[in-house]
Amino acid sequence: MAEDEGTHQHSEEELRYLSQAYGERYTVLTEEIRNLVSTMESLNNSKKTLIEFDSVKGRKLLTPISSIMQISTIAENTDKVLVSVGGGYAIEKTTAEAEKFLDSVMEEKNKQLNTLSREKDSVESILMELSYALSGV
Repeated sequence: MAEDEGTHQHSEEELRYLSQAYGERYTVLTEEIRNLVSTMESLNNSKKTLIEFDSVKGRKLLTPISSIMQISTIAENTDKVLVSVGGGYAIEKTTAEAEKFLDSVMEEKNKQLNTLSREKDSVESILMELSYALSGV
């Protein structure tokens, strides 16, 4: 916390309110980090699949056509893939372009993770200060 907002200048009620507010922010940050890690794992799995994609050429695959249905297909062209870019849109890319795209998305997600982690550490530090201040009230 800022020097001019020292915990000794707050009443017990204010300290409890701040502790609750920071506790809720800590919970939100924890969930955001958990979701981001899950997204990064999914992106990493997509990249691994993309790297090994050439090996499925000529093989029978199950291809999703909706959230509850799949059809059996044979992979003929493994040079290009459709990449979801959000908002229900997908663009065709070569496997090399798709790999670069995944790398850039993963890099951005990693930056977001670092930012969230730093913020979570800061909030945790403030919570510890508040807890110490409340124990002395």
